[in-house]
This record gives sequence, C-alpha cells and structure tokens, in this order.
Amino acid sequence: MRARLLVVRRFLLPALALAACSRSGDVAPARERPALPAFEASLACSGASGAGFTTLQVGFAGGDATAAKPGFDVRAQYVAGVLAPDPECLATTRADAVGCGAQWWGTWQSEADPPGAFVRGFVADAAASGLVPLITYYVILPASGVAEGTAEATQAARDAAFMARYLADFRCLLRQIGSAPAIVLTSSRDWAQLPRLIVDCGACGFLPKGELSGEAISALIG
Repeated sequence: MRARLLVVRRFLLPALALAACSRSGDVAPARERPALPAFEASLACSGASGAGFTTLQVGFAGGDATAAKPGFDVRAQYVAGVLAPDPECLATTRADAVGCGAQWWGTWQSEADPPGAFVRGFVADAAASGLVPLITYYVILPASGVAEGTAEATQAARDAAFMARYLADFRCLLRQIGSAPAIVLTSSRDWAQLPRLIVDCGACGFLPKGELSGEAISALIG
C-alpha cells in the first residue's frame, strides 16, 4: 500500500491555506508545468489533490492530553535541524542510533532504538487518535547555513552535494512514515512565488498569519 502523502511548501505553515475546495468557478485553471522526475517506486505518492480533504482541517501542535481532546483533525510536529551526520545512519538495517549524534531528528529518542523511532512513534500516536500527522521537515535552512529566504532556493537547493545528502535524509523521513496518510511540509520557496503556487494547486485562497480571524476565514471558505 502506498502512502497518501501531501507535500507542500514551508511558507504555507504560518498561515491558512485551503488546498481542497469544493467550490467551482472561483479558482483560475491550473497552469501547465513541466513534468516532474518520477519518484522511486517505494516513495511514490497516491491519492487526490489536497490529501483528499474537502473541509477545513483543524490542527494542533503540543502535548498528548490536548491532542486527545475532540475537535482536532491534524496533529503537527516540527522535524528540524541538521542532516544525518553519516550515511550509515540512514541505513535501513541499523539496530540503533549510536554514533549518529543528538541533533539529528533521527536520534530524537533513545540511541538504543533504530534511527527515526521518534517520527515513527509520532505517526503511530496520531493515527491511534484518529488524527492525520503533519510533519514540517524544516532542514534545508539550518543544515545549509545560508540566509533565510531566497538563498534557500537559489543557493542551497542548487548545491548538488548538499542536495544529495538532503534528499537521502528526506527519503529516510518518508520511510519512517511508511504507508500512513500524512501531510509533509518541506522548505523552501521564494516568497514571491507563493501567489502563483496557490493558483496552480487549486486552493481557494491564502490568509497570512497576521490577517487570520473568524471573519476572514468565513469569507474565504464562503
């Protein structure tokens, strides 16, 4: 079974974006874009646009007690920091995380456990509560050391050696999610590209964090 995985860009996180809208006639037709390279079979994604959502999803990032309360649809978790310090830390055959440091997300648990146990546990706990896990893979900025913003796309993302490590690390994250439905936010895009991306993905619209209000949300979703 393939994962039903929605991957969107980091700049959507501090705002409200409705990527699954049931209204018709309000959104400009998607523009044609070049075909993307195929994912390796084990990481291929399936499912409808917007992860199959047709209503506004309410998410929470925080403790278990609050996440277990009624009213939430999504549980969010940041995965941030450095890349795996050694390619061997990404091996699927590793029995523990000894020697893989303490800053890498793959070691956010006892080093006696295989790398990625923290993410596997988060996904499993969210599913057990009937919630969709939302993981923000916030790595390209802190791991590359470039300035925040445009440089993430124009410098870090064009560094072949760095991106080889980045993508290997990201594949490791996807393996931890496995076949579970999930939303993954990745970095990064130039902020100036955001309006076009919203139109292209078929979203109803976008509200910056500073403009969020009940009235604005009601106007957006009609």
